Amino acid sequence: MAAKALFITMLLFSALGTTGECGPVDDGSACPGTPVASVILNIVNTNGQTIPAATIVFTVNGGASFVGSCETNCDEVLLAQGVVGRFDIQVAAIGYATATRTVNVPAQEDSCHPVTQNVTIVMQEDTTVGVLFGVWSTQTFAGQNLLRFGPNGEIVGAIFFDQRAGGDGNWYIEYNGHLIRGVAGQPITPATATDPVRTGDVFNFKTVTQGVLTGFETATLSADLNTLSGVLQGQAISYIRLPDAQIPNAIRDP
Repeated sequence: MAAKALFITMLLFSALGTTGECGPVDDGSACPGTPVASVILNIVNTNGQTIPAATIVFTVNGGASFVGSCETNCDEVLLAQGVVGRFDIQVAAIGYATATRTVNVPAQEDSCHPVTQNVTIVMQEDTTVGVLFGVWSTQTFAGQNLLRFGPNGEIVGAIFFDQRAGGDGNWYIEYNGHLIRGVAGQPITPATATDPVRTGDVFNFKTVTQGVLTGFETATLSADLNTLSGVLQGQAISYIRLPDAQIPNAIRDP
């Protein structure tokens, strides 16, 4: 049954009271009374514990994608209110395999308000090398290195700080045909490397680029998945996963 009013949040917001910016996705007239939630998500792991943070992408009736996130608590996440139809939802979280779900939201008998759908998304642990997705920082005797891995754990790029003469002193590396943004006026060096491998909970990746040895051997992840500790050429080495706000623009996609 067609909705008479379609309003959807441009950014996800908590059903516990944090408001979001809203905009119409159809030209229907507003439903009377208090807005009614369309879809409320509870995102948990296989033990039933609420996931602390996740990114959520969804469409309504095959339309434009809306992207948002829940932080510190992914319990009772409100996707939209006053909207009926098919919600195609994708949830991604560090350390978990991406989950997808299609939810159909019918209208109430008044043909206007939605029937709220409370949906539990169970996230499965990611047992692949893809758990490395993101940008990792380490400090070596030669300076700071950043490594960026893609969603399948593939090596994408690197920054080796203060390790060359000229310019700003940094090497900007693109691996295996992947592209990074770099810095205006500074060279970006194409390179090849074998992608990381994972055996059980042990990760290995090592390469030499522009004379710089980088990577990790027999490395394991901390419980919160944000520290990677191993060795490199027999010396202990530790990497920290950078939060998005700390990732340099130079290593992002062009």
